[in-house]
Formats: sequence, C-alpha cells, structure tokens
Amino acid sequence: MNKYRLQIWQYDRLWGSFESEGPQAKFAIQDMHHRLPAEQGFQFKLFIARNEKRIIESGPAGIRLLAAEVLYEEIAWPLLIHQPE
Repeated sequence: MNKYRLQIWQYDRLWGSFESEGPQAKFAIQDMHHRLPAEQGFQFKLFIARNEKRIIESGPAGIRLLAAEVLYEEIAWPLLIHQPE
C-alpha cells in the first residue's frame, strides 16, 4: 500500500498537507483535489512515500527505534491515476 501527501496551496500560499494511506488512499487524495477547485485559486503538489529514515539505538536490551521520518518524492497527477499498488 502506498502513502500519499497532498500539499494544498491557495493563491501561492501554503495551506497545509493532507496525508492518506490504505486501500482508499488514491480515492481520498483525488476527492480532496476535486473539493478544492482551481477556479478558487487552489494548487496542489502530490508526493508519494518512497523511503524512510530511521534512528535506532543498540543496547544490552536489543535494538530500539528512536525516530522515523518518511521520505516523500513529488509525482505528477497522471502517475497517481495509473500507478499500480
């Protein structure tokens, strides 16, 4: 399953990000895109999670995950529609 991040802009000002993952992730991203029309100044950048950075600690009790950061790559809208799961 893929994880997506949709950056939402209006009139060149960043509003925020919407993240979605799971079986309905593509539908949720596309639905959000349709609810915020370009005619009202909305613009979008779409990203897909491609990797993850992890900080781990190794000690006598074993290995422990301290932090994880998802690394996203920007993709174009047609790639979202045609990309296999």
